Amino acid sequence: MPVRSFSSFAVLTLLLALVLLAVAPANALPVRADPAPDDVRAEMSQHWTDLGGAAGPLGEPAGEPFAITGGYRWDFAGGSLFRADPPEGQSATVSAVLGTTLQRYDEYGGPAGPLGYPKGDPAALANGASAQEFGHGNIYTSRATGAHEVVGAILGRYLTQGGPARLGLPTTGETDVPGVTGARQNIFQRGRIYWSPRTGAHEVLGAILGRYLTQGGPTRLGLPTTGETDVPGVTGARQNIFQRGRIYWSPRTGAHEVLG
Repeated sequence: MPVRSFSSFAVLTLLLALVLLAVAPANALPVRADPAPDDVRAEMSQHWTDLGGAAGPLGEPAGEPFAITGGYRWDFAGGSLFRADPPEGQSATVSAVLGTTLQRYDEYGGPAGPLGYPKGDPAALANGASAQEFGHGNIYTSRATGAHEVVGAILGRYLTQGGPARLGLPTTGETDVPGVTGARQNIFQRGRIYWSPRTGAHEVLGAILGRYLTQGGPTRLGLPTTGETDVPGVTGARQNIFQRGRIYWSPRTGAHEVLG
C-alpha cells in the first residue's frame, strides 16, 4: 500500500507540472536574444567610454549588447544604450537613455513604440530637467514632473510657442480629452495644448485656461481654434477663440467668456 500511494502521488505531481508548463505564458520562458556583432559592440562600448564608462551616468554594464527590432540595445545599471540600424551609406548613432526617462520610454514601447529610436543623448534644461529627442517625439524629465512624452502636432505647437520656457514641462503624457471623441491633450506646468483633426493643436494658458476649465472646458466651449492672441484695438488684452465662443482677458477685467 505505501508503495502504491507514493506512485500515485508521483504521477499526480508529474501531471500537474505538465499542465502548468502547458498554460504558462510564452514570456515566462527565458528567451536568448542574438548578441551584437563585434563592430556594433565596439561602437556602443566607445560611446559608453565617452560618457565616462563605469564612473559615468550609465554605470556598470548589466550584460552584453543584443539585437532588437531595427537595431541594438545594451543595458547598464543607470540606463541603456541604443543603436538603430542606419540607412545604407550612413553612419550609425549610439544614444544613451537614462533613469526615469528610460522607464517611461520602455513603458511607451521603446524603439518599437510610437517614439522610435533616440536621436541623441539627453540635453540638459534648467533646474536639473532634461529633454531627449526621439525619431517621433520628445521625452521631458524632471524631479518635479516626472518623465512624459510629447509627440506629433502637440509637440510641434509646444516648440513653436516657446516649449519649456513658456509652457513649462509636461505633467502628463498625451491623453484623451474627456467628452470629446478623437481629441487629445498634453497638460503642462503653465498651460495645456489641445488637438483634434478638425481644430489642429492650440495652447490655452494662465487666467484664460482657468476660466475655460471652470466654465465647462471642451464640453461647453469646444476646443480652441487659435492659440492665445492679442485682442485687436485693445492694448494689453488677450483672447482665445473656441469652437463655441471666446474668452477675453485683460489686467483690468480678468477673464470672461462670450458664447454663441
